[in-house]
Amino acid sequence: ARWRAASSARSYSRCPNPSRLVEVDPAKANEWTEGKALLATGSPFPPAKTPNGKDYIIAECNNALIYPGLGFGAVLSQSRKLTDTMILAGAQRLAALSPALKDPDDALLPDFEDAPDVNFEVAVAVAEHAIQEGVAGVEWPKEEVRRRARELQWKPVYPEYEYDPSGEV
Repeated sequence: ARWRAASSARSYSRCPNPSRLVEVDPAKANEWTEGKALLATGSPFPPAKTPNGKDYIIAECNNALIYPGLGFGAVLSQSRKLTDTMILAGAQRLAALSPALKDPDDALLPDFEDAPDVNFEVAVAVAEHAIQEGVAGVEWPKEEVRRRARELQWKPVYPEYEYDPSGEV
């Protein structure tokens, strides 16, 4: 089935993995809606052209941009549960990081290379909300949550190894 959206309103289309099984080609959705569709896919796609000829970056929507932050925020706040409103706080923080807010022709979601920073922000929002909601096991002031998150954030630092053909350590 072909998907079409009303050209007078912003619409959202989800295009799942893998690319060859996509329900709608994001470039066609962009064309059909005259550039008014908010597009995110489950796989990488090339940019689509906007009506003004600019490239529209097709966002890749994946769990990697929110789930690590949801989990880290719950652990950070020592929350007894992950409430719907904590998830909403994380989703709202992710939405606030949308490049399209600065440039409507830009991607709907941040780039994957920004995932560590995005998830840090999601975690802070989740932890702050858990404390505000009273389900956290800590009682930090809002200003302290970010500092605590920085202290506890895992940094992928790997030592450099040298190959020793003789097998000596």
